[in-house]
Amino acid sequence: MKNKALALLTAAAFCTSSAFSQEIADWENFCKAAVTFTFDDAAREVNSHTWAAQQMEQYGFRGTFYMVTSWSNGGWSDYRSLAQKGHEIGSHTDSHDGATAAQLSTSKNTIEQNIGEPCLTIAYPNCDHLGSSVLNYYIGGRICGGQINDKSPRDLSSFDCVICGTNGANSSGEITGKCSSALNKNGWAVFLIHGIQGRQASGSWSPTNADALTGALSWLNDRKSDYWVCTARDAIMYLKEVSTLDTLLIFTNLGNYIYLPVYKIPEVKMKDVGTFISSLVATSPKEKFIAVFSISDFKDSSSFVLVTKKGLMKQTLLQDFNVTRYSKPVRAMKVTDDELVAVDLIKDPLEVMVFTKNAEALRFRASDVSLYGTAASGVRSINLKPNDEVVSVIYCNKNDDFLVLTNRNTIKRMKVTELLLSKRSRAGTQIIKKLKSNPYLVLSAVKMTPNQYKENVKVHIIYKNGNEDIEAFSLK
Repeated sequence: MKNKALALLTAAAFCTSSAFSQEIADWENFCKAAVTFTFDDAAREVNSHTWAAQQMEQYGFRGTFYMVTSWSNGGWSDYRSLAQKGHEIGSHTDSHDGATAAQLSTSKNTIEQNIGEPCLTIAYPNCDHLGSSVLNYYIGGRICGGQINDKSPRDLSSFDCVICGTNGANSSGEITGKCSSALNKNGWAVFLIHGIQGRQASGSWSPTNADALTGALSWLNDRKSDYWVCTARDAIMYLKEVSTLDTLLIFTNLGNYIYLPVYKIPEVKMKDVGTFISSLVATSPKEKFIAVFSISDFKDSSSFVLVTKKGLMKQTLLQDFNVTRYSKPVRAMKVTDDELVAVDLIKDPLEVMVFTKNAEALRFRASDVSLYGTAASGVRSINLKPNDEVVSVIYCNKNDDFLVLTNRNTIKRMKVTELLLSKRSRAGTQIIKKLKSNPYLVLSAVKMTPNQYKENVKVHIIYKNGNEDIEAFSLK
């Protein structure tokens, strides 16, 4: 399962008239901006680079070092050591001067053979973009136009950077100022450094003042809740959100799930017509999707909780959903004269909350619900009143909040502890006051953790004919 968020984590519910999803974070660890320090001209600048790496490591930061393979001069061991410590070693082509598209493959192969890790990004020599074919070999390529990258760059073959040193930003204030600009737009600031003054190689271009780098790193360390300092590789992997090596588990109202490797989905351009899942997996016309999860590791010890409209519930280990044959939907939960309405996934579950259409909720320990296989039905989760039905379920703990979306286009935020911890199969508690006319009906519910609220995450609401974002702080 994805723990990082290679992307972004989403909680979504699909209802008869509308649905909403919550964007959990702009960047890793709920940070509001990403910052990457890239270092060019390895291994000629090995003295500068090893020193810079040490400065970053003392704060737990990692950088990206771009290698010109013909300049290695026996320096592979130094950069291999950096890679083993978590730094990224990327390509700066074979020759630097007069680099061509032909070197995209050769430099990548040479680096991978000598470093022992995938070479995933490239810095164009002299900032000359080598074309979109770069993405046939790398997940991203760096130019140097001096701009802050948006949260979702249009073209990762040309992500931008700010030049540092005597020909650019050469003080900690100038560097941190660019970081602040990234924070204001939830963007990604990338910095280009060659040598470090006092340690630079002969003929080094635009060497950077050592105090400028150390001052900026110290400033960022004091603001780790706002800035994610990462390699170019990690930032791009996060932006890509879903790896083609992942598998989608798509749950349906008929109690089935579709096992769909991402690489099976044809790649198209934004705004193009998408692919009908039924063309990839033979689904029933009555089958409707209710939840989708992206899974990277089925050996993860996470568990699913599944609940039906009539309140039957079970937990099932993630590993039980790994199959080898997936040409048609696979049984996730046995449903008879009923339908699956909600699914949630978490590692080490503590508590469960179940919500009904008539605005009742019940909170109980996850251990009250046993683990069952995919072919089993489940146990009663809540004692439903007449003309009521279950609409949502979430994993939670006592420190969380939860949000409920109603049919009257309202969202209510409450603390989990506003509901007493009870037992499974008991009556729920009214969470929205009953009205005789035009009552509030719950369409969906999601969890909001303390960190998500602290970072004022955006809640993305999807309507039939549009969508909107609202800030967590605006939810009462």
